[in-house]
Amino acid sequence: ALSYLNHLSGVSAGFATYARDVKGVGRLALGVRYLSYGEFDRAAPDGSTDGTFGANEAAVTLGYAHDLTDRLRLGGAAHALFESVEDASGSAVMADAGVAYLIPSQLLTLSASVHGIGAVTSSLGADDARLPVDLRVGISKRLQYLPLTVSVTGYELQRYDNAEGGSTLDEALRHVAAGGELQLGKALALRVGYDPGRAEDLRTGGRLDLAGLNAGFGILTRRVTVDYARTGWGEFGGLHQFGVRLGL
Repeated sequence: ALSYLNHLSGVSAGFATYARDVKGVGRLALGVRYLSYGEFDRAAPDGSTDGTFGANEAAVTLGYAHDLTDRLRLGGAAHALFESVEDASGSAVMADAGVAYLIPSQLLTLSASVHGIGAVTSSLGADDARLPVDLRVGISKRLQYLPLTVSVTGYELQRYDNAEGGSTLDEALRHVAAGGELQLGKALALRVGYDPGRAEDLRTGGRLDLAGLNAGFGILTRRVTVDYARTGWGEFGGLHQFGVRLGL
């Protein structure tokens, strides 16, 4: 699989992944990701400029998944992370782990995962730099009489905090994302998603806009899958993401 993202303000990202199902072992995967923040003007305290510099991040990932039973699936991934700004650099090692439980009779899948378990081996700045842990739970349901799959995911649940006295509902919505996929035949799927937390962060002037709303489609042929999605970022614009998966 290959993917490229042309982000806002000169930021770009992409990944390449290869996965293989090994009989008697499980599914193995190798992936490489990068994120470029573009170029910045190098400026002195008096405001004079002297060329430009860049900032980049990259990650190498090894993944493994195994069907423990017909219903229970386990998986994990180990990451080596690298970052650089000008001539400074940092690195970290990290792992993710997850479990999924399938209930075929109900067309239902339950999942839970934890991301960001690891340590910073060298830091750009503070010595106490920490990795952002993310605890997630999810549920996915395929409707019985309509080719529609609906999913709801709770993320960053370890940061759930309503100590400031805000609305319990508002705080809950900041940790939830919902989506749906409508399968039209075997070759075409339409997708839509919404992230209330992102919408709240990006909304300007209290007006309704497309911040937090994602929409796209997937086209599946015998050996090639093409995916496209547009993510709304309100007044900042929108992101177009394009991906291709090849069956070798």
